[in-house]
Amino acid sequence: MNKEELQNIAFSIINEVGQAKSQALISFDKYQAGEMSKQDALKEIEQQLINVSKAGEHHLSVIQAEAAGGDIPFSVIFLHAEDLYISTTSQIEILIRMLRG
Repeated sequence: MNKEELQNIAFSIINEVGQAKSQALISFDKYQAGEMSKQDALKEIEQQLINVSKAGEHHLSVIQAEAAGGDIPFSVIFLHAEDLYISTTSQIEILIRMLRG
């Protein structure tokens, strides 16, 4: 895997995870403002967790490539994508727990 391929994967993760995070927070804000029911907000936020998990497949492909002996170049952009993926997963899981009570 070359640096350009890794950066393309990173930008894909950043895009997909960023959209999911935004949508989850919008749904939670709408719930708090009384513009969305708890059930609808929970359903939407759970869907965003699924979307984040799909982005995680890109992340996993890089991990698997390295585990198979591939040479993976260092990339700050990929590091950022990993951080965003992990933090967004945690944030969405917390929102779900808050709504479930």
